[in-house]
Amino acid sequence: MARRRRRPPQRQRRPSVGGFDPAAPFASVDDLEAAWRPLDDGERRRAGKLLGWAESRMRALLPPGWESDPGITSNLEMVVVESVRRQMSGPAIPATQMSQGAGGYTASVQLANPSGDWYLTGAEKDLLGIGGCVVVSVGMVGGCSTFA
Repeated sequence: MARRRRRPPQRQRRPSVGGFDPAAPFASVDDLEAAWRPLDDGERRRAGKLLGWAESRMRALLPPGWESDPGITSNLEMVVVESVRRQMSGPAIPATQMSQGAGGYTASVQLANPSGDWYLTGAEKDLLGIGGCVVVSVGMVGGCSTFA
């Protein structure tokens, strides 16, 4: 009789009063699978780890008061899933450009993300309200003004 493999435990989303629960995970492995493709057991373990890391990084980047901004909270799952999918879907050689020669023995490859880093696109940063600049003015007599 074949043994059935057990899936690793998933973090469960906790229901909250009033909709969004900031303590709940932003996305799960099931969310990634639903948006992308089925994952094997090894990929599920890797995805779980990457989702946790992406969430931690995003929590560190989010602006103060993000928990009460529906413009941000409604996009968290999508951005986390897309950033992890990018990390997991890269080809063995993530080349954006490749050229070869012949007689002169020339070859070159330009890599898209050579170290496989986690990153957010400009559009994703805009969705989450991060990555903008802040200008601060300090008066000679005292006081400070901040312009976002």
